[in-house]
Amino acid sequence: MDIAEVNLSSLLEQHNGDSVKQLIIRFCNKHPRMKFIPECVLSDHETDKDTLDKQMQALVEQGIMARQTSEVGTVWYHFNGMRQELSEN
Repeated sequence: MDIAEVNLSSLLEQHNGDSVKQLIIRFCNKHPRMKFIPECVLSDHETDKDTLDKQMQALVEQGIMARQTSEVGTVWYHFNGMRQELSEN
């Protein structure tokens, strides 16, 4: 099992009562190395964008995800598995 999978599984347990954070973490579990925009997570679910943005920012502040802004202003997120791998060693 990949370190990223282990970390994401434990994150799902930690955020058991928060459906939006679980939605984001499940998305990262399916695509652990992908950079994505918030709308990718929303495509199949009934969650408003403001709530999603707040929860994604909370995950960034916790160091679980990273946020990048492109030269044209597009905001990208990705699972911060590499940083977690390094901190666990």
